[in-house]
Amino acid sequence: MDFLDLVIVIILFANIMLGWAFGLIRRVVAFAGLFAGVGAATLTSANTSQYIATTFGITSAMWAHVVTYTVIVTAAILLFEVLGAVYQRYLDMLVAPVFDRLTGTLAGAVVGAFEITVTLIVGVGLVRSTLPSGYSYPPAFLTAQTWFNNSLLAPHFYGMEPLTRTIFSLVLPNSIGSYFTQLLNH
Repeated sequence: MDFLDLVIVIILFANIMLGWAFGLIRRVVAFAGLFAGVGAATLTSANTSQYIATTFGITSAMWAHVVTYTVIVTAAILLFEVLGAVYQRYLDMLVAPVFDRLTGTLAGAVVGAFEITVTLIVGVGLVRSTLPSGYSYPPAFLTAQTWFNNSLLAPHFYGMEPLTRTIFSLVLPNSIGSYFTQLLNH
């Protein structure tokens, strides 16, 4: 079990526990946050990453793009979680409590699986991307490649890739590699 497997277990466990604690509707809100976050990151991370690179002194354009994309998706998920918490009282009136907890646990597992699969789609797309001549992968990418290759759990979640790509087809780039390397030619 490597670091990637640990991250997968944490994401899945956290979503299952959140599903049990807060129910189905909050997990649906979390899924909306994931969807909106991937869409917002796809639309804005290329331009924002240049600002992030200069502000934080990140020398690799590709690394700055990945960091920006990740921050935008994570911020959207957290924003939707906070909105769900703010409106929890109203959301609780929509569904019976026992049904809500049981289906919330199941929905938490599903949302966690989608979060993991989107992460793997982006990660594998980055690791498989071809860089323009004169560029080399940051060392962290080589470490990530080792994590993907040695992971026990990642292949099972990556098997959901066709379904996840279909569901997220409006917001997920078709070619992850070319999306993240688009700034390297400038």
